[in-house]
Amino acid sequence: MVRCGLTLLLLAVYLCAAPCESSPQDKNTQAEPITISPSPIADKPVQEWSVPDVEYWMNHTVGYAEFGKYVRKYLVDGPTLLEMEPADFEEHFPVDNAIQVVKLTAHMKLLKGLCLCGAAEKSIMDFWSYFAKENFRVWVVGGTAVFFPRLAMLYTFFFDEELYKLLVGVPVPQASALSTAARDVAHATTRTVPVSHTLLYLLCLAAAPDLFMAYEVACLAFTNYFVMPFFFVHYILQAFNSYFFLFLLWKGNAFPPNTSVLDAIWMMHSYTLFVPPAALLLYPVIPYFVQSLLVYVLMGHTVVVVVAYTSLFFDSSKTPGETA
Repeated sequence: MVRCGLTLLLLAVYLCAAPCESSPQDKNTQAEPITISPSPIADKPVQEWSVPDVEYWMNHTVGYAEFGKYVRKYLVDGPTLLEMEPADFEEHFPVDNAIQVVKLTAHMKLLKGLCLCGAAEKSIMDFWSYFAKENFRVWVVGGTAVFFPRLAMLYTFFFDEELYKLLVGVPVPQASALSTAARDVAHATTRTVPVSHTLLYLLCLAAAPDLFMAYEVACLAFTNYFVMPFFFVHYILQAFNSYFFLFLLWKGNAFPPNTSVLDAIWMMHSYTLFVPPAALLLYPVIPYFVQSLLVYVLMGHTVVVVVAYTSLFFDSSKTPGETA
């Protein structure tokens, strides 16, 4: 009983002393309100950023506080930041790993309005959107390639480096060079053309331009599953015509006797000779809607050619008795 009474007494003393000791402490430790200061660059154009603004962007947005002293050292303000190329970061900032390369590249693209997060890639993935965006390339170069692929390949090789890299180039990892990672809005990764691809391109240019175009059209089938199969069939038939003509030329039966050069050219190409100059001259005049309709005309031309080949095949397979 004595122990039980002593225990109750100690418990009572403890319960009375605890509030007395904690009350002064509670008065001194009142909850202070947390204030979040607004970002100094939230609604400020990049062109108006000062050096502290760029440092704030580097520290808080990009997340590389170790680069802040280099921003102060070189007095990088907003206009300077917009004019900087990715190679400048590699040269003057301690960029030492691939993650820093990718992150700096992404944030520089965002600042310069080159973000490829969705709309740009979708426009490139669709044939008609690409047609509207790269009208000259599809209408003039593509229209020439329909009937004269060798001429279109020559133009691409000498005058359209971007299209040439799209056709035969391979992507390069961005971590190798920051300066080549943000070069063009149309390509998320830099592309380079190996020597072997160049040699293969030149070989196809000389010996198999139609087959090369058929391969490229097959690769682009995902851009439009309705249009591309027509052009694939067109190039296969055109390749057959080319090699059959070479066979007849080797046999000496390609042209009638005493055929002039101009007549031979006309017999080979006929009205298609006017396609390249007409496409070039009418390019600034014909609206996009009419150009789109002419694509369907070319598809109808392919259907007519297929029907003609089919009828010739069945006519040639008949015996003389069946023909009579």
